[in-house]
Amino acid sequence: MITKEQILAALKKLGPSSPTAIGNTLGAEPSSVGYHLRNMLKDKSVKAAGTSNDRLYALPEQTIEGVKAAPPQERQKRKKGGKRKGADPSRARAAAPLYLPAFTAEQGMVIVQEGQAPQIFSPEQTQAIADLLLIHFEI
Repeated sequence: MITKEQILAALKKLGPSSPTAIGNTLGAEPSSVGYHLRNMLKDKSVKAAGTSNDRLYALPEQTIEGVKAAPPQERQKRKKGGKRKGADPSRARAAAPLYLPAFTAEQGMVIVQEGQAPQIFSPEQTQAIADLLLIHFEI
């Protein structure tokens, strides 16, 4: 498990660095390092500069150079009395089709989709599908 002290020592050694560079130095996952760095930002034990894709973290006494700051975002002003535009109904997604699985007395699987003929699987096919599901999903 990575500690705050290890991250601070890595920043002292490397200078301003990304979570990936710190993770590589410490042999830790960049996502774990990033989690700790975000918490360290809150207590001001580190500082950061740059956008999310090229953000560098540094100790408070270190200077972060060569990082583009994120452009300021301006909010569009609404006209007085104007109503907010709703979602464009022509861009709405169609509802996902509903599939209903069922099992036969012979241990075969049947998948029913509204408006279509049922798909009937043999017991061997049903077992193969179950094996795939068990491999990819923890049940």
